Amino acid sequence: MKTRIVTFIALCCLLSASWALGQNVYINNVVITKYQNSIYVYFTLEGSFSPEMEEAIKSGIETTFTFYVVLKEHRRGILSDPEITERIIKHTVKYDALLQEYTITRNEEGAKPFVTKDFEAAKRIMARVKFYPLVSVAMLETGNTYRIEIKGELDKDDIPKSMRYILFFSNVWDFSTPWYVEEFSY
Repeated sequence: MKTRIVTFIALCCLLSASWALGQNVYINNVVITKYQNSIYVYFTLEGSFSPEMEEAIKSGIETTFTFYVVLKEHRRGILSDPEITERIIKHTVKYDALLQEYTITRNEEGAKPFVTKDFEAAKRIMARVKFYPLVSVAMLETGNTYRIEIKGELDKDDIPKSMRYILFFSNVWDFSTPWYVEEFSY
């Protein structure tokens, strides 16, 4: 009996690892720009919607993507660059079957939700962060090099407790992008 349990756990781990290595979810189209007195960032999350996740969303499971954006001053030869700011951005989609519409909330826009009946539009809005104010230019020094690091992941805390056990072995609900890193000079 113990051997079967260990074999089952090992098989689940192997399947999880193979899916994680095979997934192609990443941060793309990063633009860092100065506008007036702030530095803004724009980026998209690519490959995040598997067919299984789409079906789950269409069945009413609330889904949240969490983005971590870190700005550091890049100092060559130093083991750890000093962090200037870290931002956490959340995008949540919820389908209302009665109204047949998707409501997307993005914490970078406050409490103002976006509502659409078009699932493709909902997916685009979920996966895109645009013109997000990262830091005031007063916090940066002219002539220095900075590093922006961006990571996206599926927030599993929003999955209802009754569904977590069922989805535990489903890697559809387990993605995290590698860190996207870009340097820029100010």
